Amino acid sequence: MADYSVARFVFILAMFTAPVLSQPGSNLTGDTEPGRSLPSQQYEILCNRTVDMFFAIDGSDSLTDNDFLLEKAFVKEVIEGLYLNEIGGIVIGIVVFSSSIEVTTDFDMRNKESIFQRIDQLEQPKDGTNTFLAIEEVRRQLLNFGRSNVEKAAIVITDGRSKNSERTINEAAQTKDSNITLAAVGVGTLIDRKELEGIASANHLVWETPDFNTLRNLTINVTGVLCPELLPPTTTTTTTTTTTTTTTTTTTTTPTPTTTTTTTTTTTPAPTTTTTTTTTPAPTTTTTTTPAPTTTTTTPPPTTTTTTTPPPRNPPGPCEDNCRFENRIGYKEHPEFCTSFYHCEMKSSSVILGTERECPEGLFWNQRLLTCTFPKQVQCDLDPCIDNIYGYYLHRSNCNSYWVCDGDRTKELRCCPLGMSFSLDTRRCELSPCAQSCVLDEGKQDDFIPLCLKYALFSDPNKYIESIPGYPFPIQRFCPAGLGFNNFTCDCDIKMKTTPPPPPQCTPEVYLPLNNDFKDYSGRNTFIQNHGAVIERTNAPQGTVGGGAAKFDGKSYLSIPSYSNAWFGKRLRITFRYYPLPTISLDSRQEALITNSACDQPATIAIAFDRYREGTYCSITTDGKGNQGNLLPSTTVLKGWREVSYIYDGKNLRLEVGPDTDLASAFGAISTSSASLKIGAQCDQFQGFTGYIDEVRISKCL
Repeated sequence: MADYSVARFVFILAMFTAPVLSQPGSNLTGDTEPGRSLPSQQYEILCNRTVDMFFAIDGSDSLTDNDFLLEKAFVKEVIEGLYLNEIGGIVIGIVVFSSSIEVTTDFDMRNKESIFQRIDQLEQPKDGTNTFLAIEEVRRQLLNFGRSNVEKAAIVITDGRSKNSERTINEAAQTKDSNITLAAVGVGTLIDRKELEGIASANHLVWETPDFNTLRNLTINVTGVLCPELLPPTTTTTTTTTTTTTTTTTTTTTPTPTTTTTTTTTTTPAPTTTTTTTTTPAPTTTTTTTPAPTTTTTTPPPTTTTTTTPPPRNPPGPCEDNCRFENRIGYKEHPEFCTSFYHCEMKSSSVILGTERECPEGLFWNQRLLTCTFPKQVQCDLDPCIDNIYGYYLHRSNCNSYWVCDGDRTKELRCCPLGMSFSLDTRRCELSPCAQSCVLDEGKQDDFIPLCLKYALFSDPNKYIESIPGYPFPIQRFCPAGLGFNNFTCDCDIKMKTTPPPPPQCTPEVYLPLNNDFKDYSGRNTFIQNHGAVIERTNAPQGTVGGGAAKFDGKSYLSIPSYSNAWFGKRLRITFRYYPLPTISLDSRQEALITNSACDQPATIAIAFDRYREGTYCSITTDGKGNQGNLLPSTTVLKGWREVSYIYDGKNLRLEVGPDTDLASAFGAISTSSASLKIGAQCDQFQGFTGYIDEVRISKCL
């Protein structure tokens, strides 16, 4: 057997989302001839090579339940064609990944029945897609725990464009530098071809298939790279040339007695003619043989040309490039206008619906915050104020409205009086045939008193009625508390003696008692995903509320997908109880209690336990200047359960842990994060929590 200590290779099967066409019969390796037909399922022999193989299975939220089942079925079909043995065969390992590494099986599985049973038990995490973590993990497993002097292989299956393409390609480069060859397979009609080529060691190692249903057609392709002898034999075609020779003989005899002439003609590739003449002694006979011209006809066999027509491609949609997706919903800035954006919805692995939408009048789309904000808060490369010589520009669809510039940035939207339009030449509102009205509810209009379309409600001065042009009926509105509507000033400026209403009750958006299950009991039925945590009642520490608590082992965690890209604003209150368990770990990172950290970006909301200092820490990131990561330690050593309150009111962040209270200044709205809110989850910034958590409440009020 050959020494495989140098040759190592990994197959990266990537099902990304960008336009692609399938290429049946493509040349997959240097040993495979173009155009050979590759059967998809049946094996007459097993692939008997000495290889350490790892499967990394994508469990992101962009896969449907059926996609995940087809993905697992594909893995089982590949394994079915392999010879598994500890000494001379193939050894299998499996990992499931999404935003983080979720499940890693033992790297010594050799029994197919046990492997198939383990694959059937795998659950789909349904979170983001960090492909670089999969490449990093399989490289670590293969190089650290694989057999010596044995080939190394891995199949990484991933759906959806990776969250960090640059880091994915960098991890692939490190893997290739480790003398491991990478191949990439894309599934779907939305594949990022550039990323696939960045992963693969060569372009001929990039394979494509249109959807999950056809993924199984790649089974023999993958096994054929390991074992070319499994590929069907090639067909040899021979061309035959036929040569036909014709000979004509003419005999002339004088009118005398009998003459017998026998002529024998033999046709060979070089024609030969033999003539024998027998004559009586008296007569004279002359025989003349004239060879006819030789005609050679070569008839080639019929030529059959097979043309593979690729499946039809939809025209490129607006959501295919640079669209930020989370939980199958994404947003993307408009390619022409700062005031517009695209709302993208992933209907399936190959279909994305993009809808063009307009921001409310006077606002720009903010791709960083994924919402519409005031123009001064947005750096829009398409801002019409850039290199604008007038200092103004006109509204796209309303002749009564115009925008004001502040240098190279748009400042605000304004309106002219009715019957007037803004002139860029005179830089003022001029009379015009414009019949449109201001697009703003209470637009900034130049040099005139607008007609008041509001009037006080007689039965309740705190309310007023407003008529909106173009709207079918009047709308009832409220003045601020303690004020009444003034018909003369058209404003709520009459002070009223009123009894202040009782403060509104702050009810949690999420309430997890964690006594018997992981359900939300706030009344909103918020979906909670469990990744390995368990409810313990009998073995839970004394002091639980309700008799039960959730136990975490450093790898398990809970996630709340609805808080991905969620807007928390300036009010947030999180309360819970936790009980750390002893653990032996050389990791000095803090243990995550509640965070919204993604592995490629820091948390904007974080509460963590520092095991070495026996303290509770928290941080927050807001859009206020200078408020990036305010760290608040609580280092009072507590035994048993610890009561935690994390409170932000738009001005200060307060952390309460038992008798301790720490306060830090912070202002502005809490920055959004593309990650979901997680309980106990490990990532780059934190390690996973080991212990119990109970009575979790999350509120956007105080």
